[in-house]
Amino acid sequence: MKKLFYFLIITIYNVLPQTKPELILPVGHKNKIDAVSYSPDGKLILSASWDNTAKLWDAETGVLLRNIEAHREEVSDAQFSPDGSLFFTLSWDQSIKLWETVSGKLIHNFFTEGDAVTGASFSPDGKRLLITGYEGRVEVRDLASGNVIFPLIGHSGSIETGRFSSDGKLIVTIAWDGTVKVWDSQTGALIHSLPTGINWPVMADFSSDTKYFFSAAYNGTVRLWETSTGKMISEYRGIPSEQNLPVFSPDSKNFAVPNAGDSVNVYEIATGANIATLYLFSEEPCNISGVHYSDDGSKLMVTFFQSNPTIWRTADHELLQVIFGMEALVGTANFNPDGNSAVFGDYHGKIITVDVESGKQLSNLAGKTVSVNSANFNPDGDKIVATYDNDSLKILDVLTGKARSINPGESIVSWFSGFSPDGKKILIPGMDYSLVVIDVNSGEVKNRITGHDGFLVAAEFSPESDKIVSVTMDSSASLWNLTTNKEEKNLSGVCGDPSSIAFSPDGKKIAVARRDSTTSIIDLATGKVTLTLYGHTSFVNSARFNKTGNKIVTASLDQTVKVWDAISGKELLTLYGHTYSVTSAYFDDEGNKIISFGEDKQAIIWDVNSGEILSKINLKGLGKDVNFKRDMVVSHKNSLLTFYDLTDGYELLSFATFGTEDWFVTHPSGLFDASPGAMEQMYYVQGLDIIEFNQLKDKYWEPGLFKKIMNSEQLRSVAAIDKEIELWPEVKEFEFSGNYEKVNVTVENKGGGIGKIQVLLNGKEMIADARGPELDVSQNTALLSIDLKNHPYLVNGDNKIEIITWNKDGNLSSPGDVADFLFEKEKLEPAIFIVSVGVGDYTGEKLDLKYAGKDAGDIFTALNVGAQHLFSKERTFSYLLSTDNKPGLMPTKVNIIKTFNEIAKKASSEDVIVVYLAGHGMNLGGEEGDLHYLTQDAFSANPEVYKDESVRKSTTISGVELIELLKNVAALKQVLIIDACASGKLVDNLAEKRDISSSVIKAMERMKDRTGLHIITGSAADAVSYEASKYGQGLLTYSILSGMRGLALKDNRSVDISLLMQHAREMVPKLAEGIGGIQEPRIFSPKGAESFDIGILDDKEKSMIPLSQEKVIFINSVFMDITELSDHLNLAEQIDEKLSGISEKSGNAKLIFWDVKSYPGANKLSGTYSLSGDNIEITFKILQDKNTIKSFTKKGTKSKLDQLINDVIVAVVESMK
Repeated sequence: MKKLFYFLIITIYNVLPQTKPELILPVGHKNKIDAVSYSPDGKLILSASWDNTAKLWDAETGVLLRNIEAHREEVSDAQFSPDGSLFFTLSWDQSIKLWETVSGKLIHNFFTEGDAVTGASFSPDGKRLLITGYEGRVEVRDLASGNVIFPLIGHSGSIETGRFSSDGKLIVTIAWDGTVKVWDSQTGALIHSLPTGINWPVMADFSSDTKYFFSAAYNGTVRLWETSTGKMISEYRGIPSEQNLPVFSPDSKNFAVPNAGDSVNVYEIATGANIATLYLFSEEPCNISGVHYSDDGSKLMVTFFQSNPTIWRTADHELLQVIFGMEALVGTANFNPDGNSAVFGDYHGKIITVDVESGKQLSNLAGKTVSVNSANFNPDGDKIVATYDNDSLKILDVLTGKARSINPGESIVSWFSGFSPDGKKILIPGMDYSLVVIDVNSGEVKNRITGHDGFLVAAEFSPESDKIVSVTMDSSASLWNLTTNKEEKNLSGVCGDPSSIAFSPDGKKIAVARRDSTTSIIDLATGKVTLTLYGHTSFVNSARFNKTGNKIVTASLDQTVKVWDAISGKELLTLYGHTYSVTSAYFDDEGNKIISFGEDKQAIIWDVNSGEILSKINLKGLGKDVNFKRDMVVSHKNSLLTFYDLTDGYELLSFATFGTEDWFVTHPSGLFDASPGAMEQMYYVQGLDIIEFNQLKDKYWEPGLFKKIMNSEQLRSVAAIDKEIELWPEVKEFEFSGNYEKVNVTVENKGGGIGKIQVLLNGKEMIADARGPELDVSQNTALLSIDLKNHPYLVNGDNKIEIITWNKDGNLSSPGDVADFLFEKEKLEPAIFIVSVGVGDYTGEKLDLKYAGKDAGDIFTALNVGAQHLFSKERTFSYLLSTDNKPGLMPTKVNIIKTFNEIAKKASSEDVIVVYLAGHGMNLGGEEGDLHYLTQDAFSANPEVYKDESVRKSTTISGVELIELLKNVAALKQVLIIDACASGKLVDNLAEKRDISSSVIKAMERMKDRTGLHIITGSAADAVSYEASKYGQGLLTYSILSGMRGLALKDNRSVDISLLMQHAREMVPKLAEGIGGIQEPRIFSPKGAESFDIGILDDKEKSMIPLSQEKVIFINSVFMDITELSDHLNLAEQIDEKLSGISEKSGNAKLIFWDVKSYPGANKLSGTYSLSGDNIEITFKILQDKNTIKSFTKKGTKSKLDQLINDVIVAVVESMK
């Protein structure tokens, strides 16, 4: 989708600072929206919330552009400057912050310690800022310097608000001293001081022509004043509340006053006549929350706390629209400058934009991720339990990055969570004040403890994991026995005002950190306080014992950490270093160090003996937990978990998960990994330009990144995303000519140069680079002429051309600019082309595979059966290239290319092509490493051999070559199935995890992007894993065939490609349990592409799908001479060869042989033999794991050993009948 580029006029700053890309976590607001407003050009929305944040949004798309998290308390207002170049945020933390809109840079921080800021307002020229506060404080500041120009002295009470007149010459203020005052904005001189009628002010403002101003008070009094004379013209009765907010019409002729009867009276200022009353007609009182005119004055909007907003036409004061879609009290709203849309914010943090004429919702500014509330390591440090704002729970594998959602079937809340010391259980509070204990492995609820009367503050497992101590907001506390689920000890009298709780290492005491600045040590046997630690001057946030239990560390709101003697209560150390509240502190396992986390987003490591700071780690968010076994710290900010190395303080990675399946990982260098959904949804923002993950993936995407970092693998070097990225060229115009035979495209250099320009027609790359040889990458614009005449990708009806531009460095592409057009051509009946390739018998014997050739034949049969039913026999064109198809077409490179060239001559854009490849795949590494499919010509299992270009070109088909072959085929519906394994690896332990190369995954992604392919790849990490199937078919192949047999058919008859792929992706991991080299198949589908059918199967046709039955698995045998204790006859090797031959030669064999030493559940022949002259006696068993299935004794002669081995094999086969 084309992204908007914003042109904002900067009047104060001549040069924009460089802006580096910022990763945006699209988290919506979580609390009341206090202000929403559009930028003057209507392209941006600014929101302020009680969740301590302000946010900048794209008004058209609803995309979050900037997250302002610089305030420590509620943000009560946020407004753009008149030209939109700046905005301010105002907070209860006594500060106003001034920001640059485009760069997001903080320009000024106006902080007033001890004097809260009540309001702010820009001057009409955008050069000054009016700030009001407590104790009569009013000041005018110069925005260029940030300095106070002059204070306005005269009020004796707190100022509620202040406003400039539209010409900038006057200022009006209203205060709690019962006066409204008018000032000269140039000199600060007082012009009028007038009574408001009550010393509880709400609002004052000028009319747009400055002839009038009003004052509004909490008792409902509204007074209208003449500016020039200070004379009161009229007095009205408004709402007796803080929502007594009247408003002038933009032409200054009318004055709208809300009243207590859920209506708005509109008065004509010149005559004082009530010209209209706008009624809600509600049965119940709804309380007006705001009244707003559109900029052109043609519409008037009224919002309510208990009802839907209404919009009225001011020409005749008729109701124009009732707005639906808000679920809570609407506290703030505003019109877009053009008056065609409006934005609404409610008390729950929801923001929507609405089309005024139709009432249709345009966007929901809700974000896409949810914030993390807690994150805790398990004792081993290899897992983290995280809770989220939506009360969900996930367990993250710290070594692999795999996140698992836990749904305990209980209503839970997400304030805290924690692992038991044995790592087997998780503790989380329930919605009904209960405690829920969850089994880590199963995710099921083990215990549910009820009996609390108040909101749970904290709970912790005992050291033996068999008890829990809990404290509640009402200061009640209990010790619970997990065996009985009963309260073992009531501690309510001794745990007053708690903030956290912790067991001593021996489980006999607890430490209760309290908000009265003390910490209590309680003996659990007696339930009495044995020690109270005094010394902090504010809330104690946490208290923890060291491993021996003789010391306690406490963390406090007073910004200090203290160490105490746990026996005497003596204060041993006070540690200073944090600049804000210290939220928690922990001893390391040896008790020599302390790590503390603070709201200043620092982790500080201290020496316990000296109190010296050993090191500091600057965190992205709030520090949550530490694991000393892994030397790792985790912090969270919004939805992001960030991990740090404890030894050097470096950031390892950041990770976020959202929804049920989506996640992403980022590294400080800029490398990232993401699920397909996250790849489309996550983005950076540079200035106001959105840079999606998809746009950066060629340079920065690193599949498997999480695991590589956590396993200390060397990462490839990239230019870090820590400075401004040069942008892609912008497509300015599409111009079609000659009945869509040609399209001219104008491209404009936005500073990053004009790199390659891809052209895709109907999702398939028609031109890899449309630039001519004479184009200079630094020129300002480029005009491209693209010939569409008779192009084979054109279809009858709707067509789509897409231009993807790149900067000159090739590290950033555009999101793609699309133009749709209609085209008429002869419509043909669609055909399907099936290409099934399987190589099992290579030129080199060490490469040979059991199933690849056979699987190609099975897939060929299945696809043909379904295709001939759907497309007809005449419109189905099938090509089988398999080493099991002798004397048919062999899968040599020459034959494969010849097949594709033949299809290219026949296929049209309406057609379908399905390509299946089984055999060896290979990757030669490097950032741009490509997948190479080994054809029958391949002769070596050593990947080094194929680094010779001449060898590689004659024996493999690369992904790049496959792209070109498919581009020559006009069919737009395309499927590629790859069931391949990596060559050149030897494996003993099938259960050991082995991942597919990240460069192979990137090669698949490039192939999908350039051809529009739907791809599923089930690549195994090695040949042994590939052959490890109980079914005599590759696992991906078996899963696809089972889906076609009926497990994944649409309406029980249609072979829908998306359903089939999803089925295979889910089925393969289940079939491959315990086989480390088989990974979950990866699916690559073009963005926005629709699925399609490739066949129809009735019951008779389903039975024709060649699906194998499950077979018994045998693995490497073990035999030895009972006297020599060695297998000097190589009996095990010879028996294994026989077993392997049975599984290879007979498709109906009931056994499968895997050439590995171990695999759970597999059978193994294990025995001994004894020699007496030429005679030999073999005693052996069939073992399954350690269990004996059957025992045998066979006799023969050494001279006829082969016959004896055959007897052994016959006995084994017979035993399976």
